[in-house]
Amino acid sequence: MDDEKCVIHLKSVGSAPIMKKDKVSLSKGKSIAALYKFVNKKLKSELEEGQKVLLQVSESFIPSQQTLLADLYDTFKNESNAIVISISIDEPGWG
Repeated sequence: MDDEKCVIHLKSVGSAPIMKKDKVSLSKGKSIAALYKFVNKKLKSELEEGQKVLLQVSESFIPSQQTLLADLYDTFKNESNAIVISISIDEPGWG
């Protein structure tokens, strides 16, 4: 499973900076923590000290750090075979 990839469509909401590259492919064997690390690295220069990135799946929930991308992909992929994950800063963008 580690070499299988899933496509993730990143959508900035609220005050979150817009990602230059809004679609990424990561190994299904990685956890959501790897995506947090990727997003934080890409947005590092645009975040103020102390700001916290939040990732929400399908505009509804924030998965735990241990959640595997494979589980999210299998459950929440859309018709384009991608997981839509919203990026917000400090507060959930939805609900």
